[in-house]
Amino acid sequence: MRKTALIICALMLLNLFAACGMAAATNDETKITSQTTETLQPPAQISAPSPTSASSPTLTPSPVPTQTPTAPQTQTPTQTQTPDPTPTPAPTTSPMPSTSPAPTLTPLPTMPPEEGVLYDYFKSADLPRIDISTDGGISPDAESLVRTTAPVGNFKIYDYVGASISVSNCPDGEFENVRAQVRVRGNATSMLDKKPLRIKFDEKRAMCALNGGAEMRNWVLLAEYGDRSLLRNAAAFFVGRSLLTPDGFYCADFRLAEVYINGSYNGVYLLTEQQQVNAHRVNVPEPKDAQTTHAGYFFEYDMYAGNEDPLKQIDVSYEPYSSGLPISMFVNKMTIKSDIYSEEQRDFLQKCVQTIWDVIYNAVKEDHSDLSASPYYTMDADGNRIAAPHFTTAREAVGSVVNLRSLTDMYLLCELAADPDTGASSFFFSLDMSPEGDRLLTFTAPWDFDRAFGKAIGIFDDPGKSYIMEEMMTSGNPWFLIFKNESWFWEDARSRFKKAWDDGVFKGVADMVVDLSKRYKTYFDENSALWGMGAGLGAFNNQKEAAEALANWLRERAGCMREIIDEQVLRTQ
Repeated sequence: MRKTALIICALMLLNLFAACGMAAATNDETKITSQTTETLQPPAQISAPSPTSASSPTLTPSPVPTQTPTAPQTQTPTQTQTPDPTPTPAPTTSPMPSTSPAPTLTPLPTMPPEEGVLYDYFKSADLPRIDISTDGGISPDAESLVRTTAPVGNFKIYDYVGASISVSNCPDGEFENVRAQVRVRGNATSMLDKKPLRIKFDEKRAMCALNGGAEMRNWVLLAEYGDRSLLRNAAAFFVGRSLLTPDGFYCADFRLAEVYINGSYNGVYLLTEQQQVNAHRVNVPEPKDAQTTHAGYFFEYDMYAGNEDPLKQIDVSYEPYSSGLPISMFVNKMTIKSDIYSEEQRDFLQKCVQTIWDVIYNAVKEDHSDLSASPYYTMDADGNRIAAPHFTTAREAVGSVVNLRSLTDMYLLCELAADPDTGASSFFFSLDMSPEGDRLLTFTAPWDFDRAFGKAIGIFDDPGKSYIMEEMMTSGNPWFLIFKNESWFWEDARSRFKKAWDDGVFKGVADMVVDLSKRYKTYFDENSALWGMGAGLGAFNNQKEAAEALANWLRERAGCMREIIDEQVLRTQ
């Protein structure tokens, strides 16, 4: 409990600094040279990593034809995979890496600014307008709607208020006075002046063509008050939908919008999706009754789990691994975000997650030089750890319980973002233990990046440093750190990074940030007139300067990511 209190206090202090701007602003994003021209400029070519010494293998870049970056996918992903017919599932993710020379990394492709990478619905000169008219004109953050105060984090938890929702300036999805409920959402962000909101329609409805026009009841409006660019979450979702969605994993869609509450302008928000189980979102089969344990689950690595119903909390032990690391502890709580109805279901999920961790730990930390005496393990359909004598590598064992491609995709996104919340909360998994399920822990639904991408001054702001695989304040994410010394993990990461690089994902996201800032300058200026520059950090005079600093940080970070991954490949060979 003492360690838990220490990590919670440390992370809450960071939240406080982010909200109040009490750090030295001159060390923030402004230390990265910002562009000052009004026109969108393509990023400079990023040079290849410096050659290593003659005694070490080198990774030499070679030219390839320039490719035009592609926009993130908008099709709905499916997470189901072909079930393994054998009692002990073999890896169903990417194949074993070959022994051929490592893939080379090429300079970012050039692209004229007029061919910027944007969704079609961002090419309009106008932002959609969302009007929220609450019953009785009650403000969603009224004290009368405060249900309780969270024991972990000490923030207010609000009840819903009835409302009518209208959407205009959105040719692909306008409607008037549709009944819904609205409430303030979020943890630390709910304590800021401009509050994020959750909309829950009485009946399923599409919102501004998000996720291919899928109809769902739950949607989210992110206030972005702690981010002076207002575009960090948009950048994360752009990269997430460029990495995860083509590989069949869910990442929320997004769209900027202006919001009015009871007729009064309330600023620019990011309209996005609720993280939940749904055929169009995290697609796993939830249990239909209290007796069914072999079903699909969606859950969060969550320092705030103590605020939830005990039925929705599970514990995971990371011993003996956690005791040997130079950090105080991991978050050993997870929150079940999908529907469950019994302690048996909670206990079954906890058993499965613990077994998966134990299989991973055994595979990468134990000596398997004599497989007859020390075999690898896997998990059976009932969540038990069983020997897998046919496995000969750690990658095989890990791949029998983890979707390796989702692991790689999520690592690249979190490392690119240098996201401090990766080791704390808003980090999601799914697991399908139904009879038709793949029984693979899947990294999915990336979320909460308003403190990422160089915003956390003096802690996570160096674009040239690896954060996710190193010490992160007082805690780290064990589901990444456990693979730090695995050569196959870094080979997978390098191969996937190269494809994203060649597809123009990293250039595309930087272009998007600058393009949106320029395209919707009038809207951002109006938001600043109401809210100032928010509670974010950085000595910026306006949103444009903050966005340019973010874009420059992204460009530099992408080049440094190449070097970070290459160094790890060489280190673990």
